[in-house]
Amino acid sequence: MNNNVRDKHGIKRKIIDILLHNAKTPYREIASKLNISIGTVTNKIKKLEKDGIIKRHTIGVDYEKIGYAIEVLIFVKIAKGKFSTLFENYINNSSVFTVFDITGTFDSVMSAKFKDRRELNAFLKKLQEEDYVNYTNTNMILNIRRGEKVI
Repeated sequence: MNNNVRDKHGIKRKIIDILLHNAKTPYREIASKLNISIGTVTNKIKKLEKDGIIKRHTIGVDYEKIGYAIEVLIFVKIAKGKFSTLFENYINNSSVFTVFDITGTFDSVMSAKFKDRRELNAFLKKLQEEDYVNYTNTNMILNIRRGEKVI
């Protein structure tokens, strides 16, 4: 048996890696891949959920197939101390998926998806009209490759 899988956090880490790839992976398949019992898989996952490490089970969506052809990162320079205002005003917008509080030249970056350029343009104009937004820089995402592993 592989000692790396049997270390204190190795099994949990491997289970998380498998679930990140496909949250619907059957426990039997996880057990088989890791050469452990289904009971061990069940117990480890319950513990990960109890400890708040696994917060939810989710799906991956191909947004382009449902009409969201444009994905962007919008970097925002905001007035001092106004990140919470930006977050509260935009996190529930249907186009915005994530709002990050960051360091560097900009104060925040938003991950957002739009159906077309017109929708993106209207969103940016509204955002730039906010009195707490100094300026923005929008970058279109051309390709995404996700590494689905736990560090």
